[in-house]
Amino acid sequence: MSFNHPQDRHVHQKEKIEQDYRDAREHLSHQQSQIQAEEEGFGEARKNESAEERIARFEADAEQLLDRTGKEVRREHEKKRGG
Repeated sequence: MSFNHPQDRHVHQKEKIEQDYRDAREHLSHQQSQIQAEEEGFGEARKNESAEERIARFEADAEQLLDRTGKEVRREHEKKRGG
């Protein structure tokens, strides 16, 4: 882009930076509202959960995490033995 006056380049750059800032701010605001909606949904879904249901969910989550961790450890161990 060609500018007739040096100050035009400065004005154009300033406007571009301001627009980028507005776009980023709008995107962040949108993300925050999505996160808040997800948090509210998560809390609402578990609001009436009994202690037994909560414990069962924790146990299932722990089992999945342990299984995944065990697989990762085995993979790393096999890499070290093989390589």
